[in-house]
Amino acid sequence: MTKQTINIGIAANDGSGDSLRIAFDKVNDNFNEVYLTSPTSNIKHEGNSLTSTDTDGHIILDPNGTGQVQIVSDQTVSGFLTATGNVTGGNINTGAQVIATGNITGGNIAGTRGVFTNVAGTLETVAQTAITSVGTLGALAVTANITGGNLITGAQVVATGNITGGNVAGTRGVFTNVVGTLETAAQTNITSVGTLGALAVTGNITSGNVAGTRGVFTNVAGELEDAAQTNITSVGTLSALTVTANVTGGNLNTGAQVVATGNVTGNYIKGDGSLLTNVVSSASPAGLTTQVQFNDGGTTGADAGLTYAKATDALTVTGNVTGGNLITGAQVVATGNITGGNLITAGLVSAISFTKTGVNGTGNIGQSDNEFDTVHATATTASLADLAENYEADKQYEPGTILAFGGEKEVTCADTTNTQAIAGIVSTSPAHLMNSQCKGEHVIALALTGRVPCKVIGPIQKGEMVVISQQKGIGTGGGLAPLPGSVVGKSLEYIPEDENTVENPTVHVIEVVVGRL
Repeated sequence: MTKQTINIGIAANDGSGDSLRIAFDKVNDNFNEVYLTSPTSNIKHEGNSLTSTDTDGHIILDPNGTGQVQIVSDQTVSGFLTATGNVTGGNINTGAQVIATGNITGGNIAGTRGVFTNVAGTLETVAQTAITSVGTLGALAVTANITGGNLITGAQVVATGNITGGNVAGTRGVFTNVVGTLETAAQTNITSVGTLGALAVTGNITSGNVAGTRGVFTNVAGELEDAAQTNITSVGTLSALTVTANVTGGNLNTGAQVVATGNVTGNYIKGDGSLLTNVVSSASPAGLTTQVQFNDGGTTGADAGLTYAKATDALTVTGNVTGGNLITGAQVVATGNITGGNLITAGLVSAISFTKTGVNGTGNIGQSDNEFDTVHATATTASLADLAENYEADKQYEPGTILAFGGEKEVTCADTTNTQAIAGIVSTSPAHLMNSQCKGEHVIALALTGRVPCKVIGPIQKGEMVVISQQKGIGTGGGLAPLPGSVVGKSLEYIPEDENTVENPTVHVIEVVVGRL
């Protein structure tokens, strides 16, 4: 904005000057212009320097219309200099990058590093001692000739024309589409970096030895000769080794077939023998057709006591069989005794009788989780004395306790409130237990008949009917006419009247015949 001057007129208050409002408008405009470059703005003006007071702030020079920002003498910019229009002048010297979206036109572009992209035309440089790639030079393409001493690179050299020179030297070289002869001076070794897929030679290889850890020779015309070797070893699987002459040595070990048109002479042929054909043995079988052959002091022998019939698949032994386990899926027929640990068979075991050995009262027939189906017998005996059945009770009860039908489950402890619902006595050791598959938290074996121990208080006469007493689960004498359903059984013992008080009687355990009214 151009500075505005207040018109004060010719004389005081003659009406020829600016009014107060217009005068102070000019004052405000002039002050606003001053404040734009004053210390209160974001631009600090000291001497010849303009400094932004904002952190990371910018200074923008924006001319109007076609105006330009001109820098008359050399200037140094420590940060970035950004221009959206053209920069016209002499040299642009910078240690940073020069980025242009338009064209750069001038004499020389000089710098320690340069990244040039989308260059149209020719990029020329004066003679250089070296062209060095900062980082990895992916490729250097030259369509004309490269004339000089050595071309040294760790990357590929790709040429559409001929490469003519003294030596091609490098740590690695890939040569493709070579026309003519690729010659090399005498080398101690030709080494493949990585895997050498093939080395093909149409002429002769003339030298002392062809040495390597592995070798594949195909289409060999003539003889392949080898000096005397301790071993010929196949790396991997040797599919076949054919020898027309004799093989003389120690052992011939192979996992494949040994095919011989002549004789194989030796001490032993070791293997499963499943593919041996036309084997002529000096030994001849002895005995009958079904007799098993065995080594009898160096000769083939047989014994009538050990026979095998292939038609019936039966092995017969007339003597003793001594050993560990005799396991078979067929029948075991023995006229004598079978003595041992276990007899395991998937078939039938047939015998006139079974005799138990060992300690009396031990051993089981079947298991609780793997039962037999039906036992067919004329009679059975037992050393125990009661027949019991499993019931689900509301809690666990001791043997000898009298139970009644009722409670939260099937049976509960008997008392005078359920006198005629007597179920039985908790069995101590039943001779026969029924309902073995009964499930529940508290499964009780309840004696239904037979003689069992029972908890009682006196008085009780021998032969007297036992009923529930005033004590829960404990019996007593029932007198001459007990109620139907209240009798537990008959006492086998005499218990006199208790001398203690009624509140604390002595509890006895006697045998009672269950189910006898």
